[in-house]
Amino acid sequence: MSTLLERAKSHYKAKLSAEPRELHIPEWEATVYIRPGISLHNLGEIMELANAGKSAEAMVMTLVHRLIDGEGRPVFRKIEKTELLRSVDPDVLARIVGEINADDASAEDVAGNLRATPTCKCSLPWLSICTKRSGRFARWTTGSFWAGRLGLR
Repeated sequence: MSTLLERAKSHYKAKLSAEPRELHIPEWEATVYIRPGISLHNLGEIMELANAGKSAEAMVMTLVHRLIDGEGRPVFRKIEKTELLRSVDPDVLARIVGEINADDASAEDVAGNLRATPTCKCSLPWLSICTKRSGRFARWTTGSFWAGRLGLR
């Protein structure tokens, strides 16, 4: 195995073992934790939904993959997706997804590593991919693009 691959794996392992961020949700009278990262497979699942125009489902899957309880267990399961889509306040879900993405990548973390696409109107230094969809630009960060899509940044 290459040395570079070993370093990449070590970096990812360190990221996943980082302390989860606490998130208090007053509307639910609950405190949950934000998992510090997700696998490329899970991120791909979220991105596929978003690219297929299924923004609400992608938001819910972000919650499924990123929110955990104090013991490190997922707060929501995929099987609860429909219930989350139909029976939970979308404003609260949007705020939570915005919080998840708020500190995913800072300018210092990615300085010099990522460049904004020349056609991007946001010119944020942590931007990795911009896609024009329905006349709007989506801001993709480590978790997904919700903060930009929902106007939370």
